[in-house]
Amino acid sequence: MDIFRGVKTGGAGDQACASWIERRLAALGFLIERQTFSTPFLENESASILVDGVALPALAQAPLGVTPATGVEGPIRVASLAIPATDVSGKIVVLLLDFARHSRMSARLTKVIETYRGAGARAVVLATTGPSREAILLNVPETLSFGGLPLLVVGEATA
Repeated sequence: MDIFRGVKTGGAGDQACASWIERRLAALGFLIERQTFSTPFLENESASILVDGVALPALAQAPLGVTPATGVEGPIRVASLAIPATDVSGKIVVLLLDFARHSRMSARLTKVIETYRGAGARAVVLATTGPSREAILLNVPETLSFGGLPLLVVGEATA
């Protein structure tokens, strides 16, 4: 369903998706009532990762760690949840996530990122892999913090 492309909380795709669900349920005879509520919203102005001089598009993942205008530099260490990286101090960790329908940051993933932050990683890049092959922002609790550690998300198509 191409009309749902770019679904972000409160965005056009989100509204189109809600309207589609509403129409489907109404057609089945359900009484529909919309409720309005506020949610945190991030407008990604610019996020990328530069590899060998090529800028790859990325999404800034909450909780946000703002980088200086010059960005963050460091050697890359590739890891997965099954095979964690060691010796990450001063490095950018690219964390390949398992193939899944990603929607939220799991407790396991949170713990791994916190371990990398504590070990001195400069940044973490999450590579989401799933049916869409696109970068998928993960829902996180409003209170989650990685102490300013920059987090980016790239999709399988980019990684």
